[in-house]
Amino acid sequence: MKKFLFPAAYLIPAASLALSAGLTPYALAQEERAISISYEEGQLITLAAPINRAGEEAASARVEYFQRVRPIADGLGLSQDGALAVTETLVGQFHPGALSFFSWPSAEAEGQLSAHPDWLDIKALRPIAWDALRLYSVELDQDLDLTFEEGKAYSMAVAWINPEHPESYDRYLDTLEPSLHAIGARFIYRMQGPRFESHSDTGPAPARLTLVEWQTGEDLTAFLEGDAFTAVYPDLQQGVTRFELHRIAPVFPEG
Repeated sequence: MKKFLFPAAYLIPAASLALSAGLTPYALAQEERAISISYEEGQLITLAAPINRAGEEAASARVEYFQRVRPIADGLGLSQDGALAVTETLVGQFHPGALSFFSWPSAEAEGQLSAHPDWLDIKALRPIAWDALRLYSVELDQDLDLTFEEGKAYSMAVAWINPEHPESYDRYLDTLEPSLHAIGARFIYRMQGPRFESHSDTGPAPARLTLVEWQTGEDLTAFLEGDAFTAVYPDLQQGVTRFELHRIAPVFPEG
């Protein structure tokens, strides 16, 4: 596999991770072992990537957090729409166990949670419950349909844009797209400028989160080693100050 020439602090050996986030999906639309999620223009969606803190205190804090926040959030229209396992981290030091999808009817509905008199006390449980909890949120300007099928492979890239070359990363993605189509892969969502929340990350926020569907996991590996990726790699390297790449996979109930 191509060696990613980013600052050494952001490179790790590939490492498989089990789904350990404790965020179990409770609103999955399934058909022939696929997770399908549909959103409408104007909804606010949040992608959550957690790392659980170990120990009884942390486990109790997670229980308390959800017991307190869910009645309030559910009353405001929050929906938990699906969960994916983060099965391998190819680039980056962040090791989440899962990627969960949440949605609100609107940004205003989500804002009512922040305005709730108990919210600050509830939010204070996050650093006790999780070593890290990243939230990427955006208000949709058009409808969005996402499907994650069993048997196919998926990846998530998170990019921190280089302010000295702000156009390079989007050029990288645009140039990459025809090469993806040629092998049966495709972008399924390109989130731009998400609002980023994290109690453990400092510095600039990531500006792009990109989900790609591959026919097989081997296709991703071969693509990273191929000529098409080599051709666009300079724009990727120039366009970011930090970059993460994860393999993700849909999670289905047993039985």
